[in-house]
Amino acid sequence: MTPASPITLSPIPDLTVPDEPLTAALDRAVADHGDRIAVDFLGATTTYRTLADEVAKGAAALVALGVQPGDRVAIALPNCTQHLAAFYAVLRIGAVVVEHNPTYSADEPRPPGSQTPARPWRSSGPRPCPPCSRPATAPRCATSWPSTSHTTCL
Repeated sequence: MTPASPITLSPIPDLTVPDEPLTAALDRAVADHGDRIAVDFLGATTTYRTLADEVAKGAAALVALGVQPGDRVAIALPNCTQHLAAFYAVLRIGAVVVEHNPTYSADEPRPPGSQTPARPWRSSGPRPCPPCSRPATAPRCATSWPSTSHTTCL
């Protein structure tokens, strides 16, 4: 896969960025280096191919829930592999990521944009896991998307 024509960003003359969606870089990495490690998080490794598979599962789940291009989707996960998969899944369907830091206390000020309204992806109510349809009260999901916990809010 070859990237789209790059654009040059000024004032850094030697830096070029392809004029393409961010997800195209993941597609290229899978095509060129699918079995290489994409993420090493706390000793658990994930290949580019596995990451792309998780992104595809997440994107399908979002579409099944009715998320459409242009919708805002809040992600409230710590820095982890699941966060990366969720981030790319939202972008894959053309939605907009609204990042939320789950480590903020109630008294901490929120960064600009964190009050942006986002369409709920998961609620705290008893809803089934989109990939496997097991009840939200199940202790473990049969799949690994985006985490094995049904209580993770994306």
